[in-house]
Amino acid sequence: MTSTAEKATKRQYLVTIEGIPGTWRQFSGAGGSASVTKDYDGGSDRADLLAGPAEWDDIEVTRTIAPSRDDVWVAQLRKLLGRGVFNITKQATDANWTKVGNPTTYPDCLLNGLQEPETDAASSDAAEIKLKFATSGPA
Repeated sequence: MTSTAEKATKRQYLVTIEGIPGTWRQFSGAGGSASVTKDYDGGSDRADLLAGPAEWDDIEVTRTIAPSRDDVWVAQLRKLLGRGVFNITKQATDANWTKVGNPTTYPDCLLNGLQEPETDAASSDAAEIKLKFATSGPA
């Protein structure tokens, strides 16, 4: 029987980007897929499956910005858009934030998106920064 202590919630992950201080609240993307061609021999009812190379969706990370902590590296990222390469790590934890298992590392991810916080003088919503990275998949 499986107990709920063994199952994880979405919040039980720590996401870090090498060279950028802090952890990230949201991580999405990084799904993998490969195109497949079905090849039938003459008279066969069953196809041979021919797979193309694996491809990985872009990774997007989001967190609330803290200007006193983040202004310096955000200014640097503006200049690295389309050129900066970063390693991204996603580490599972238990409910007490103790690391569980091995982290998943996405090496050499290319920064291809930077969305700075939207502003609204009448809002109390969190000011979020989003980064988007192209990836060749986990190591």
